Amino acid sequence: MQDLARVLLVTRARLARRDLIEGLPALGWPIAVVDRPSAALERVTENAIEVVIIDLTRSGTEALAEAAALGRQLKAATRPRSLMVIAMAAAHPTGIEDGLDHVLPPPLVPLQLANRLDSLARLATAEDEIALRSETFGALGQGLNLSHDSTEPFRLLIVAEPAPQVLALYNTLSEGGALVSASFSHHAGFDSLSRTRPDAVVLQADPGLDQALSLAATLRRNSAHYHLPISLILTDVDDPSPIELMGKGISDLISPGRSIRQIADQVLESARLFRRIDRAQATLMDSTRSELMDAATGLFTARLFANHVVGLKDRKSTRLNSSHLVIS
Repeated sequence: MQDLARVLLVTRARLARRDLIEGLPALGWPIAVVDRPSAALERVTENAIEVVIIDLTRSGTEALAEAAALGRQLKAATRPRSLMVIAMAAAHPTGIEDGLDHVLPPPLVPLQLANRLDSLARLATAEDEIALRSETFGALGQGLNLSHDSTEPFRLLIVAEPAPQVLALYNTLSEGGALVSASFSHHAGFDSLSRTRPDAVVLQADPGLDQALSLAATLRRNSAHYHLPISLILTDVDDPSPIELMGKGISDLISPGRSIRQIADQVLESARLFRRIDRAQATLMDSTRSELMDAATGLFTARLFANHVVGLKDRKSTRLNSSHLVIS
């Protein structure tokens, strides 16, 4: 299974991550495990590795900075392809550091992590294609529209009864600059989603778990909201299993006992990834309206396709050469 690995876990705590190591392969993510950064650099040059997870054994900005530094090394070793790097640690309120694509707080269940890996893999494919199209279009004298970077505040929707925890979360997110809407019933929440498109939705398991899951399932049946991150704040009571919850549309589980600041950071991380994926999709969609594309179909013309294939061949050669690097 190590030879077929799509994800690489860098951890000094194999026993603590046993559930992930054993559970991810069954969900389509064969995993390799190393315990040293040098071993990660050796292993990551294999083209099959799509995502690296760096398991931080301590918290704090210094540890996150060290993970980001390793992430930059790993990304440099695998260019020109996009390698996604996750830090498994408490989320960072000021945003992702260069070198990290996402931060996820433990504990994580395999299905929750697998869903996030799927999102990151789609993002890597989209960003690789954007880079290649940018080169192809540029060689023919036309740039690709890369203006979809958004500095707008994140738009968040909380659907829950007005309990103290919910109001505290609303205030914390708002004070951090997010545009937060609150709906105190699931019917009102659905009405809000029909008028606006948030970057993330937050639901609460208690009270009203059945209504929360009904709303999540409804959103998953709507193509406009299918990929929308939906976080569920769990309680100390016996909630259904993570597999059951995520099978009904929940994408992110927030463990009981987390502080309001930690919950807010986790929600913002989901919103940040969703916004980045949305931006990549918009850029690719814009490219189909280029003058270089066939006006009738939005597909590549013969000339553009020929240039694109040359770019693919060049990238493959670069990739093969980089895979023979020896890391000392």
